[in-house]
Amino acid sequence: RPGTIVYELVPSHYRNPCFLALARQTGLAYWADLFDSGGQDGDHRGPWANDIAIDRVMTRIGELTG
Repeated sequence: RPGTIVYELVPSHYRNPCFLALARQTGLAYWADLFDSGGQDGDHRGPWANDIAIDRVMTRIGELTG
């Protein structure tokens, strides 16, 4: 639905604006945060060396929806 919040976690080694473009075209509220993935630049299939800080994600979701 228009106005729906889309929150994307973007690996620092592979920035891809696809979801941003889709969200804008469909009237969605798009937010993204980069996280240090530890991966190789441009490699979207390789393993990530770092974990995502879930507490940071939950805080951010609270900010976006609160």
